[in-house]
Amino acid sequence: MFSYFLADAGTPCDILSVEVKKALTQIVDKRNPKDLIQMIRSTNEAQNMDDMHKCLGRTSPEDQTELGPLWAREKDQTEVVTLRSLVDGQTDMGPLRSRVKDQTELGPLRSRVEEQSEVGPLQARVEEQSGLIGVLKQRSDQARLRCQALQKVNEELEARGAAGQKELDSERARVRLLEKRFNDLAVNHQGIVVFKDDYKRHNFQLLEENKLLRSENETLFSQKLLDQETLIGKLRQDIHLNEEKHEDMEKNLRDQEAGWKAKMLKQKYLTQWQEAAQLKRLHDTQDSLKSAEDMCKDLKHQLQEAADGRALMETEMKQKINSLCAEKDIFINLSVERGKVLQEKQEKIQQLEIKLEEEEKLKTRAENRFKQEAEAVNINVKVMNLQRALDEAVKKNEKARENFEAYKDHSAHLLTREKELNAQLRNTFG
Repeated sequence: MFSYFLADAGTPCDILSVEVKKALTQIVDKRNPKDLIQMIRSTNEAQNMDDMHKCLGRTSPEDQTELGPLWAREKDQTEVVTLRSLVDGQTDMGPLRSRVKDQTELGPLRSRVEEQSEVGPLQARVEEQSGLIGVLKQRSDQARLRCQALQKVNEELEARGAAGQKELDSERARVRLLEKRFNDLAVNHQGIVVFKDDYKRHNFQLLEENKLLRSENETLFSQKLLDQETLIGKLRQDIHLNEEKHEDMEKNLRDQEAGWKAKMLKQKYLTQWQEAAQLKRLHDTQDSLKSAEDMCKDLKHQLQEAADGRALMETEMKQKINSLCAEKDIFINLSVERGKVLQEKQEKIQQLEIKLEEEEKLKTRAENRFKQEAEAVNINVKVMNLQRALDEAVKKNEKARENFEAYKDHSAHLLTREKELNAQLRNTFG
């Protein structure tokens, strides 16, 4: 079919090699017959293979890529034939001059290569964008470090709750010991009462015996009876004094028992109230821990969304990199502002860490002072000191919570500002 079109166009087939004929045959199968006839007729006007190649340059880019190596090989063969003919004196210098002319036309191609060297600023722009991406990654790492710091704070709060629970258990053990001692005192008091009753009964028996002996002495003895009466009077006085002392001791024991019972009730109510307050504070601490964990999860989610938004922005920037050369100063100022914001955040984090260290030092000092004072005072003073230390710990916890809320508000403000900047950038680039 290819030879048919060449014959119809009046083109000789002998000047083409077998490989070129095969490639042209494949192109003929894809082309419209009328277009091929017109293309082949136009090749009759060419005087050599270079002109024919220019005529066939109207083919598609895919066909040109297939025919490129074949045409180059044909050109080399024609140049060899032309040189041989020049040596033999059969042809003139026309084709060689045309080849030299073609080489002079390579100047525009060289200018295009020089234009490609202008891609350097664009590559610098891409590197700048990669630097911004690195800054964003650094921010995500800092947020992860903040989450780890919050986790450490949560663990410390849990440790404080466990320590408070241990103190409550120790106080309960002390109360149980006091109750046991009061019960022992009550049992001892009952024993004293029984001993007193036995003593009265024995005294009554002695009085009866004394009456009998007195009656006998009145009848039998005189002086001895008087001596015995004086002795009995002294004994009665001693007994009366002993009874008064015994009554005073019994009264004191009753007063002490009532005072101890009142103190026990007061101590019991105080420990119950302290236990309820400790449980309430423990629940509040657990709620704050849960809220902190939820806030950490929200921050992670926001960071993930910000990273996804940054990835989308990066793709859009790569697509529009040619139109962003004029806005270079805006992005530089934006990166400088973000660096300042990050520096401010780092300074605030350092301040918070310093405050936490100071609070830990104050806590250790208070614990040492509490231990020293606990050895020198009774249980009531210990309870008051525990209450005071607990109030100080609650105040410190509330202060730390306020600092954390302020830091959370500041972070939320920075995130809203970043979202506004992202929206402005999208509007600018959209």
